[in-house]
Amino acid sequence: MDASNYIRGQITTGGARVGSVHGLHRAGALTQQLLDSDQYAPGSDLDYRVAMRLTGSAFNIAGKDTVGTEQAIASLVDVSGADLSLCDTGFAGHIGLLRVAAADIGDAGLAEFVA
Repeated sequence: MDASNYIRGQITTGGARVGSVHGLHRAGALTQQLLDSDQYAPGSDLDYRVAMRLTGSAFNIAGKDTVGTEQAIASLVDVSGADLSLCDTGFAGHIGLLRVAAADIGDAGLAEFVA
């Protein structure tokens, strides 16, 4: 959306935490981050799965067969009028499957998405 309002899921590609999965939520001055403890090994042509779940009061991420711990959020940024952006910084690969759930899938759904 803009620098002050966004929802972002990413895999770190540099530094000491290469391959770690992050979930970021920013609504104005409030920024919250979730970090999955599992890491994907660096390399090319890798299969990876990342899932993020947001509700009006909480969010959570999952990656590499591990679901994180849900974190409460004070307010969810409204992205209903924004375009979905994938790989906005030079992605050189392919996306084999993209799932978007219309309702809350819970942590069980996150686990299913990354299994």
